[in-house]
Amino acid sequence: MHTIWGIEMKSFEKWKEKKELFKVALGALALIAVGVVLVLFSFQNKAAIEVSSGKSANSKSKSAILKTAEEYAKAFCDRDGDKIVTLYTNKKEALKNINLQMLKNKTYTFGESSPWPWTKEYMMDVKGNQVLISFYAMTSDPHVTIYQDRITLQEKNGTAKIEKESFRTFDDIKSKADFDQAYKHNGKYQYYDYKKRELAGPIMTHMQDRPDLYADYAKADTAAVYILNLAKGTAQINEMNDTLDACSVEYTFSDGSKVSIPMYLYKGEDGSLANGIWLVKNL
Repeated sequence: MHTIWGIEMKSFEKWKEKKELFKVALGALALIAVGVVLVLFSFQNKAAIEVSSGKSANSKSKSAILKTAEEYAKAFCDRDGDKIVTLYTNKKEALKNINLQMLKNKTYTFGESSPWPWTKEYMMDVKGNQVLISFYAMTSDPHVTIYQDRITLQEKNGTAKIEKESFRTFDDIKSKADFDQAYKHNGKYQYYDYKKRELAGPIMTHMQDRPDLYADYAKADTAAVYILNLAKGTAQINEMNDTLDACSVEYTFSDGSKVSIPMYLYKGEDGSLANGIWLVKNL
């Protein structure tokens, strides 16, 4: 993983402190049936977790697998290597599967690299004894990259342990297959909402200070490429609306496959700013 620090994190946090505090809402926990999506939102730390459940042997096994997967995802976000080691069938398998560092005090950690899912936002797709966890890894620019962790678990007597894991980063997407893998969930494209997650404001502030570093947001085609981490292809603006604040960007990958990306021009919360930034829209 690469260390990428654009703007100091404290400037991002300083901006967020100026926002009106959200009212804390209590979430309700519901049992999920096969094929039903459970969405949990924690407004206190602005974390969002989505769980998609597929086929499973039985409810007891599914509950155990989901519990361990959630513990793993939270420990990963917290860089808690010690906790992750306990979730594996044994320490040897844990150290073989994941890149942990041992500190002088014998504590395991992932280090301090960035991007990282420090906002604790992720989605989980559960199919049998496998769980695909999609993390929203972030830098202080701010910029988001998809990390995916596929863990295989073994359930016994109501307890699930991780047998193996495979990890991918989607910071250089060169094919539609990888694009779908990163952004398609339950048959629908789901993009990280920069406006809803309060990233649009900091980007606009930084763009005024350093327009050279944030120039990609000035046009829909370059914004789509940058935000979604696309590479080795071409982008073309299509279907611009009459008010010039919404369009679609057709992106063609090097193999000729294409994807249409909906974009909109964000001009601040009240829409009063003369110049805005282009962001990806969820349909």
